[in-house]
Amino acid sequence: MVKLQEAIKLAVSAHDGQVDKAGMPYILHPMRVMLAVAKEAKTHPLAGYTLGELMIAAMLHDVVEDTQVTLKQIENTFGGVVALIVDALSHRSGEVYRAFILRAKENPAARLIKVADVLDNLSRIDSLPPEQQGIESRYRTALTVLNGTRELSLEIANEYKMKQQPEVGA
Repeated sequence: MVKLQEAIKLAVSAHDGQVDKAGMPYILHPMRVMLAVAKEAKTHPLAGYTLGELMIAAMLHDVVEDTQVTLKQIENTFGGVVALIVDALSHRSGEVYRAFILRAKENPAARLIKVADVLDNLSRIDSLPPEQQGIESRYRTALTVLNGTRELSLEIANEYKMKQQPEVGA
């Protein structure tokens, strides 16, 4: 549990001063996600991952995307497995959101954490200002894709494939 404590300290430090869209300290979000992942993983273990790896990755799921922390730092401190999960959970610059969700879905641990992340975001929609509540449809679509409750449209699938192929001359 020493590594989990290190992850919590890193996330608290990295997210210091950040607030969510409702004005609450941002660190509360990764903490809620981590606790939800821990609860789920204790009742339904995810083959190939330890509870510690899942909790650490959940705690750090936004640090690469939203702070100065790098994947290399995560790998050096918490190992390659955690770094791969966090990478799958990090929305890359210029990446279409749908492609990001499809990429996260490919990693079972990232999928579990992203579902917990989206559910936490949805649970707080009512605390957002009315002009920001439109994001709910984006979260619901992400949840649908992550849970595989419907097939992706051809348009979404093609968009994802286009983002995965290197550009000619790049």
